[in-house]
Amino acid sequence: MKHNRGFVLILALMIFAFNSPVMTNAQTYHTGTTDFDTSSNVSISGDADLDWIIYRAGERAGVDPRFIHAVIKQESRYENEAISQVGAQGLMQLMPATAKRFGNTEPYNAEANVEAGTKYLKWLLRRFNGDINLAPRP
Repeated sequence: MKHNRGFVLILALMIFAFNSPVMTNAQTYHTGTTDFDTSSNVSISGDADLDWIIYRAGERAGVDPRFIHAVIKQESRYENEAISQVGAQGLMQLMPATAKRFGNTEPYNAEANVEAGTKYLKWLLRRFNGDINLAPRP
């Protein structure tokens, strides 16, 4: 089940995100059986403009910005022009069909890519009812 493996990767990235460098923010959200209080920690990239893009996309979608940072760090190492061997593009390494599905027609536009990638993360969280325990173990 390809989608379940993707969710396991996202789960691992989420765990990584909650242990990353930080900037202050105040928010709490519920994922399945776990509440995450983000009042003290949100990852930063070293690029203030990108940090704000990520923060705002997370706020709009209800996704913790640290989670978004973790995906970007893992997928593209914050390289906006990144292209994978299989064709994933941009900061969040979206496949063209996925990018289009979530409203991104400009894969190398940081704001558009992060916005679409964050919508995709939100969709995955909803698909699994926010319960990270539903993800199969590798």
